Amino acid sequence: MEENTNINWLEVFKANYNGETEEAKSIEEYIKNTYNGAKYVPWATMERLTYMQDPTATFETMTNENGGLVWTDGFTNKNKMVAKDGSTTETEALVVSHFVKVSCTFLGKHFVEEYPIQDQDYSAAKIYNQNLVNKAIKRAMAKVASRATGIGLKLYENKDLQFEDDIEETKPEVKKSTRTKKTETQEQPKVELVKAEQPRVEMTEEQKVANILDGGETEAYLNGERTFEPQEVKEEITIPREIFELINLIKTEDKEKMTRVLQNLNVAILKQHGFTLSVEDSEEDLAKKLSAFKDVTIFTKAIKNMLN
Repeated sequence: MEENTNINWLEVFKANYNGETEEAKSIEEYIKNTYNGAKYVPWATMERLTYMQDPTATFETMTNENGGLVWTDGFTNKNKMVAKDGSTTETEALVVSHFVKVSCTFLGKHFVEEYPIQDQDYSAAKIYNQNLVNKAIKRAMAKVASRATGIGLKLYENKDLQFEDDIEETKPEVKKSTRTKKTETQEQPKVELVKAEQPRVEMTEEQKVANILDGGETEAYLNGERTFEPQEVKEEITIPREIFELINLIKTEDKEKMTRVLQNLNVAILKQHGFTLSVEDSEEDLAKKLSAFKDVTIFTKAIKNMLN
């Protein structure tokens, strides 16, 4: 029975993939484009087409061991910060990634899709909310349905929304001399290799922050100017003394006191700079945020006064 079910699934999958079924043909009118030109089929359309071909099909949002919808993976990243006077402090930051899992059973075949929780520009989200989680679940549902049925699967083969575009290598342009015959008074024709200008990789917001912190090595790595991961080589970050001292204050002061102070200040900070400060921020994040302040010294004095 299972063997016949699998054969039936394969036949349906091939027909859907090749656009031969009515359901596969109908997706053309529902295809949409993202802001960067990637094509996709809405999750509701994929769910409907799945049930039309298999009324017994099921979708399930899988939960983690604690019953939550979000799965998290992480590792500890060690960094050394150096102030202008040469003093150093070593920190450990937990680097995490968040994703959801959605399964689909179609004509007896079971599929599981792990999909990252992403920001609006499809970069990995460090901080998520219900809206981002819901979007990840629906995108995972659309993709797992496509994998299970074959409907619209070619759209992912052309451009998968989970991943950045591959940068096509531009071959050097060869300019040849128009002279074809060498004489005693002519020089040997020269072939000049002219390297075509390579387009710069457009960085995500997360990569832009990393690029600021590592002095441009992230951009160099993404554009092929370095052959190593920036975080494996860049161990030291130089920051202004006043910012260094404020970071130490935030991290070493009583956590509850500092949290209350920052909460009182965050309304004004959010309005002016578009972000908030937290004792849970990593030293790298604090350095990036505090660099936006015009006068960190005055801000430090204000925090100290509120702590007393």
